[in-house]
Amino acid sequence: MGKFIGRDSILDQLEKLAHVSGNELKGLTAEIEVGDLLTKFLPDDTYIITHPIIGKYEPDFLVISPRYGFRLIEVKNWSFKYINSLQSNGSIQIFDRTTNPLSQVRKQLDDLKGYLLSNYKSLGDPHKLIGCVVIHYGFTSESIESSTSTWTESNMDDFFKYHLFRDQLTSQLDQRLSLATKFNTKGISLNIIEEFVRHVRISKNIISENELELVERTNEVNKAANEVKELAEQTKQMLEHQKRLYTAKQEIKTDSNKKNFNLWPLVGSIVVIVGILLFYWNNQVKTPLDLPNTNAPVIENSNDTVRLYGEVIDFSYDKNSGTKFLVLSDGKDTINAIIFKDIKVPFINKGDSFLFEGKLQQYKGELELNISKVETY
Repeated sequence: MGKFIGRDSILDQLEKLAHVSGNELKGLTAEIEVGDLLTKFLPDDTYIITHPIIGKYEPDFLVISPRYGFRLIEVKNWSFKYINSLQSNGSIQIFDRTTNPLSQVRKQLDDLKGYLLSNYKSLGDPHKLIGCVVIHYGFTSESIESSTSTWTESNMDDFFKYHLFRDQLTSQLDQRLSLATKFNTKGISLNIIEEFVRHVRISKNIISENELELVERTNEVNKAANEVKELAEQTKQMLEHQKRLYTAKQEIKTDSNKKNFNLWPLVGSIVVIVGILLFYWNNQVKTPLDLPNTNAPVIENSNDTVRLYGEVIDFSYDKNSGTKFLVLSDGKDTINAIIFKDIKVPFINKGDSFLFEGKLQQYKGELELNISKVETY
């Protein structure tokens, strides 16, 4: 069995969330179960660390093995019924939003590499020791057979090299993780692994205070909305009952005016309450889906600085100068962009979406964005 470090931290966060919302967060519950399966099927000399602090990003899991080195793991617990399409590069469309969890975990590679270079110089360049995997815990590999039927053999190999599913968390895990890299490696010594484990810190804020506040406020709005729904249903039943009374032949008209009261003020009150709730929801509660749609670029100007939400549809890199060349698009319009060597940015891959910041300039008669900052969403 592997050694699971940080399990108690996830449990503490689950308890913290349950105290606020009265229920468990689906994603954290999946992390506990995935971590337990990794512990069960990985060898005794393997460490499974949850949410280690290694830089800007905190991976769901970092697996360390003396045979193949480091593996960053992103856990997703999405239900397959919500997935509209799946591409061989790892892009997934859920409803009208496209995301790429493989690109997400690859952004953590630079963090881990920098952490190792700063603290474990004896490793040399650790780039070849690092790999990454996305574990889809919400469905099995059989669920995606129809989505992959038209892929080439090469596409299939590349995809399944970096993606695992619920039914694949078995005794073959260690071998699958060892293959999740572009490089061949001889691994690392147990002494370095044990030193890493002794000094790495585990995040104590897997769920931020803002996220907890969001859950609490969302629950309040949902509770109020349910109360309005129940009141509306009661009103509907009362209106139907009143209609039957008016159509009954034995009803006495003079008594009817005395016995039946006017419900329109009540209906009007319900409309006002629903309007207030919708206003509160739109202006107070912001869920992760309220973030700028990464498929719909928006440009904001502030002091000649441009902020642009866009998808990378083309990417190239000049090894000599260290300059990166990009083409950004919203599916309709495109713009060329450039990132010079001294600008520190996360790992950028074709198909990723980011918030870009920089200044517009003319180059060879065309508009170009000189990027000074890149943020992820």
